[in-house]
Amino acid sequence: MNPQRELEKQALVAKAAIERETARLQWQQFKSASRPEALKSELVQFGADKIAQAMPNASGLFSLLEKYPYISLRVAKSLLSLTASRHRLLKPIAIGLASWFIAKRFRK
Repeated sequence: MNPQRELEKQALVAKAAIERETARLQWQQFKSASRPEALKSELVQFGADKIAQAMPNASGLFSLLEKYPYISLRVAKSLLSLTASRHRLLKPIAIGLASWFIAKRFRK
């Protein structure tokens, strides 16, 4: 047999093995990323990022709420009542919002 031909066959076999291993690792990574817990955490993180972007001037909002403490109390109570929800996505978002609002508003 031709030694050059034998080396080419070995290189092709090694390349195929590498591609199979790469595909297996990508499948494992995809499978672990598509678990419900991972999807839920990604969704919650996405929501938290969007809320943070939507409220860049939180100090202005809280200074307005200082003028009307009853509104501030109603917002806090509403957020806390949402934390008792049984909805799988609403509950963690409500807990995050309530803790953020209460920590920012009543820190002083």
